[in-house]
Amino acid sequence: EEQGRYEIIGGEVIEVKQKEDENGGDGGGEESKRQLLMNREEEDDTSAAQEEKEGWRKELDGWDPIVPLVYMVYKRVDYLKESMESVRQSDIDTKRVPIVISMDGHVPEMMDYVKSLESEFHIISILHPYSCHDHPDSFPGGNDTELNKDFKGDSYGNKRSAWATCCKHHFTWMLNTVFTTMKEYDAFFFMEEDYVVAPNIYETIARGLKFLKDDDDDEKQQQKQDEETKKEERYFGIAMDPTDGHSKAAPIHYQDHQQGFDIKTFVSGPMVLQRKIFNKFLQHGR
Repeated sequence: EEQGRYEIIGGEVIEVKQKEDENGGDGGGEESKRQLLMNREEEDDTSAAQEEKEGWRKELDGWDPIVPLVYMVYKRVDYLKESMESVRQSDIDTKRVPIVISMDGHVPEMMDYVKSLESEFHIISILHPYSCHDHPDSFPGGNDTELNKDFKGDSYGNKRSAWATCCKHHFTWMLNTVFTTMKEYDAFFFMEEDYVVAPNIYETIARGLKFLKDDDDDEKQQQKQDEETKKEERYFGIAMDPTDGHSKAAPIHYQDHQQGFDIKTFVSGPMVLQRKIFNKFLQHGR
């Protein structure tokens, strides 16, 4: 025999039906109903949170570019684990956005960990063929003395250092590789294994690229109206806090009006690089 009553659960009036068993109990029907309603409420909360998390896509009128992450890594497996955990907690769609991991040589621990990520992420692993790890006795490997033999210095008179030369050649190779082989993407987010990302990192990237897209569209429209008018090109990047949490003064910023750059000096940092900027490197690089 079915018995019915009503309860207010989650702001709704719900009819809770229970069926008596032979011993006069409800046969677990009421408890099952409550559990079902609780599960439904949890699903609603999850859906609302997801909608709030993804709301920026609506604000950008459907603008939702795919920007692959590109990691330059060497031996620091524990650092990469922390970084990947921050990616998990972020707004990056890890099934849709490729994650390129460029390894500087055959380091077994790093290779094994990167392999383990393939079941969870869209991993593209590449291996620097001229790494100092695999070729310690040939350029760009070697010690500072060997690297500077018959070398007069760079454009600024700087001598070579072993660690910086290895990193520079890895980065240059990685940069060329992703832009020349992954031509379906217009921009990449370059990082190292000791960076962690903010929960809204992908929203930040998308908003910045949308800003540049709108700026380009405005420029094209202006050129149609007046071919003699040309706006300065504009770019954006993602940088770490230069004050280290206000522990030191911010660097001096200044504007080079001829080039259209806001110039700041920093040691290293993550960056979003568009294909048009990479092409400028090829055009003007030395």
